[in-house]
Amino acid sequence: MAWDRDDVIDVIYAEAQRTPCGLSAHIIRILTNKDKDRINDLSDAIFRVYQEINWDLDLLRDLLNGRTSTLSRGLSTNVLRGELVCFFDPIEGFDFAVRVKLPENDFSENLHVSYKGSKCSMQPFNGLHWALVAPANGWVLGDHGLFDVEGTSEWKSLSVPNRQFWVLKQREESLGVFTADGSLIAGEEALLICAASIEPAVEDWGNLGQVDWDKKIRLNNEWFAFWKFTVLSEDIQVAKDGPAELHDLVTACKHSHVPAIIISGGLKEPTGIGWLLSAQPEISVTNINHSARLVVTSIQDNMPVWELNDVESGIKYPIEHQLDPGLYSLQIKQGQQTLARKSFKILKWDSLSAGECDISVAQGTWLLREPV
Repeated sequence: MAWDRDDVIDVIYAEAQRTPCGLSAHIIRILTNKDKDRINDLSDAIFRVYQEINWDLDLLRDLLNGRTSTLSRGLSTNVLRGELVCFFDPIEGFDFAVRVKLPENDFSENLHVSYKGSKCSMQPFNGLHWALVAPANGWVLGDHGLFDVEGTSEWKSLSVPNRQFWVLKQREESLGVFTADGSLIAGEEALLICAASIEPAVEDWGNLGQVDWDKKIRLNNEWFAFWKFTVLSEDIQVAKDGPAELHDLVTACKHSHVPAIIISGGLKEPTGIGWLLSAQPEISVTNINHSARLVVTSIQDNMPVWELNDVESGIKYPIEHQLDPGLYSLQIKQGQQTLARKSFKILKWDSLSAGECDISVAQGTWLLREPV
């Protein structure tokens, strides 16, 4: 039976304590220091390599006999890796695709993926390093395995993992696009897509005050979406013999401990990337040990428009300056060092499209039926 992530990492940790040790000095330093984010990132990378190895009996026999040079033949070098992407439109709802990581400058318009009897062309996505597989009728949640790749002699297959959940974060530069990018920060809102087998556990964590969300949406008989999913406590517990996917979800809910900016409150337009004029948001920061300076800069003019000194972690600060419509950059600074950066938009009311859609506000939900 395949090991889960914790099993693999336990073996690696045990190896790091041995003398002599078969791990590199660099890996040992990461595993034995106190930087939780670096340890989690390394653990994720180790487990991904473990998952990509074809663990046949000959390979296992060689490893047990100390012949590690054969490990490379167990790695699949002609397989592309895919992960879920969610597109949300307040009128059309949810749509899903698969994002594919490509080597540098390796995108080609001739790349196709065979999916459900049709050829689906890869599209550029966020630069040359990523491509998107977006079938006409969307990617079906739960579809996984190897899918044939055509149009290249280097890549044979696209591998989509068998996942029971995806923790997706909205991309700052793209309206209504959610991708799996990095760890959550304290107080950060995400989109949790999970299988029906996991949904009761998430509900239990919510009842215990360990997580929260704005809405729970049933996508179909087998999948749920938790909109504005937030982790309130890192003390989420799962029985040792509980399902592996729940242990993995708990790991995914661990907060990043790097400085970060959280934008909340105000009145958002439907896709959540921008705030409406005269209803601008509040700003808070996390994971800073000393007071810092908050700077709001107009990206169009490249000029600071508002600053606030003595900013501390965990406090919400209103922007005490009326911002004009446009794109803005937020920076948290200590001296000349920038600790964190984030961007947001201020929109005119007449930029809203006609139609009925939900708009979230700090005090509840408004239903907008016509543009103002």
